[in-house]
Amino acid sequence: MAPQSVADSKISFPQVDKFLFENTGAVPIIVGRVAVEGVEPTTAPLELAANSTVGKSASQLGDASEMFLSIQNKTLIDGNITVTHLTPA
Repeated sequence: MAPQSVADSKISFPQVDKFLFENTGAVPIIVGRVAVEGVEPTTAPLELAANSTVGKSASQLGDASEMFLSIQNKTLIDGNITVTHLTPA
């Protein structure tokens, strides 16, 4: 992920769905849900530390009305993140 960049994805998912975030880079990455593309998450943003993996449900990342999954690298160094969308059985 490029330095000082934002990636937004408009996808539909139930609040019970889970996401696995794997940050294999050397910088922290911010993850959250937003209602409008390109803005910073304000509701329960997750700061994913460098070289860490965290699982979160959609409800832990923001409100159901916030349709965009927002991923941000606020640093001056390239980041690396993999997002896996898991649906409940």
